[in-house]
Parts: sequence; C-alpha cells; structure tokens
Amino acid sequence: MHTITLKASDEFYEKLNRLANRVEKTKSALIREAVLAYERQLEKEEIKKQMKKASFKVRGHLEEINLWEDTVDDGL
Repeated sequence: MHTITLKASDEFYEKLNRLANRVEKTKSALIREAVLAYERQLEKEEIKKQMKKASFKVRGHLEEINLWEDTVDDGL
C-alpha cells in the first residue's frame, strides 16, 4: 500500500476527524471510501450524459418515423 501526504486546513482536518469518529473509521479509510464514492458518482454522471445524447439522436428519428407512419393512412 502507498502513503499519500495531504495538506489540509485546520478546519478540514477537524471535520475529517469528527466524521471519522462518527462513522468509526480511520481518516485514511474514510478518505479512500470518499474517493471511490466520488469516482462512482462521476461514472453515473457520464452514463447520464451518454444516455441523454443517445436520447436526442433517437428523438430525431422518431419524428421521421412518425412522418412515414402518417403516409400509411394516406392510402399509399
């Protein structure tokens, strides 16, 4: 396992200390979990962006399909 040095303000250090005590974890474990949770959040946001982009692509095709379906009723 590697060691990482982190510079933190007194306020941040106290918050980290309080939170670690509250959840009964070491500060290191809490930071590791926070980084992994942040990574998962970013991945979810990226998936949402991709889904939104795909949705817009499909939406344009649906309008085209609806136009063609209207011609079926025209007796063609």
